[in-house]
Amino acid sequence: PQDVETVIRRRLADIEDCAAQLLARDPTFTGGKATLILTIDPNGGVTAAVAQGELGATPMGTCLTDLTGNWRFPKPTDGNTAMATVVLEVKAGRR
Repeated sequence: PQDVETVIRRRLADIEDCAAQLLARDPTFTGGKATLILTIDPNGGVTAAVAQGELGATPMGTCLTDLTGNWRFPKPTDGNTAMATVVLEVKAGRR
């Protein structure tokens, strides 16, 4: 869990960029919560990502799942595929 949080913190700027891009296209976007369910392969790469919750089936959810393809996690200690669930609260606003 700590390793997952560390990776997410390092990717906050990318997540904020998703929100800023969406806000530029849709000024009514206010943000919300998304739950990302990630499948992490034995080498630490994300092989599948699903966004659920308030932002799941939205352009923001799509942007988030697209981002995860570039995320790298530490290798699972047991050498198997691992699952991680991450809850994100996305706030609309410009940096």
